[in-house]
Amino acid sequence: MSLSIARRIRAAFITIASVAAVVTGMAGANPAVAQDVLSQGKTGGVELQGVQTSADGSVSGQVVNNTGHPVRNVHLRVIHDWLWANEFNPGRDDAGTVGSVKVDGDIAPGGSKSFSYAPSPTLPNRGDGSFLTSVTISGYQSVIPAN
Repeated sequence: MSLSIARRIRAAFITIASVAAVVTGMAGANPAVAQDVLSQGKTGGVELQGVQTSADGSVSGQVVNNTGHPVRNVHLRVIHDWLWANEFNPGRDDAGTVGSVKVDGDIAPGGSKSFSYAPSPTLPNRGDGSFLTSVTISGYQSVIPAN
């Protein structure tokens, strides 16, 4: 058998095996674990309200569920952007950090749950810039009953 024929047979076998793996995987798919992925900036009716920040970087507020279903395991991202006092001549030590908060438990439709976060270690007190703190929802699970 020539080398090119052996390569063709091997390529055909790999293609058939790949198609079989995909079909087998699709046959065993479980719709109960299907997930919807929302584009950036869309939270599907879950939002933050009353977010308060302090100079030491601590943050608190409410997660509000405006969906028609309970939600759980809400994950928040806390970003402490470092803004240089002199952006034209920044230093070498950028003090910006990112933290995360998990809001445990279920939040009923129309309900809310408090959260709080304090960075550890606390944000440094420096004279060469300041922090701009923001909080975003990075993920959650919707609890939708089976029909």
